[in-house]
Amino acid sequence: MKRLVVAMTLALVWTGSARAEDAPAFKLELKDAPDLPSGKVATVQGTAKPAGDKFFVDSVGVMQPVVITLIAQNKGDAIKIVLGKQRWDEDLKEATTGPDGQVTLKLRTQGEVRMTVSAADKKKYWLVVWVGAEVLPQLAPAVLRGGAAATSSKTSPVVAGLVIALVVLALAFVVRMRRRGGKQ
Repeated sequence: MKRLVVAMTLALVWTGSARAEDAPAFKLELKDAPDLPSGKVATVQGTAKPAGDKFFVDSVGVMQPVVITLIAQNKGDAIKIVLGKQRWDEDLKEATTGPDGQVTLKLRTQGEVRMTVSAADKKKYWLVVWVGAEVLPQLAPAVLRGGAAATSSKTSPVVAGLVIALVVLALAFVVRMRRRGGKQ
């Protein structure tokens, strides 16, 4: 029994120390912004360090545009942002602030977006994350009233060419079959 308690204590201490090595991640709460026509925004002010500050936004839809802007407090400061989806060690997209002190990433994704902001030494920054309202495509109805299928007033040149080629092949086949039929 005593060995079991010691083993469980060691297991808890070991898993706790492994988690302590990882920097905590902060969920960004998207809020309505009265100055923006649509979407929601989250802003953070922080100090980038070599270990990196970790943030995430969840429940993003693939039809929602996402714009992430990283702004260095001092122009010319090199601050890096790395984007991921499922793990913090992913590097799906990466950018560094340039001479103007900012960088903007535009993307679409489904689910969670993870961001890690880091710098070689301590540098102050602002992070702005905007998630737009869903942008739905304008689609014509596939079926009209009365069960008729929707048609286009224009025919694609490719479709027209295929139809002409099929008609020519059909005529050639008919002519050939008639010639064979007459020789027998």
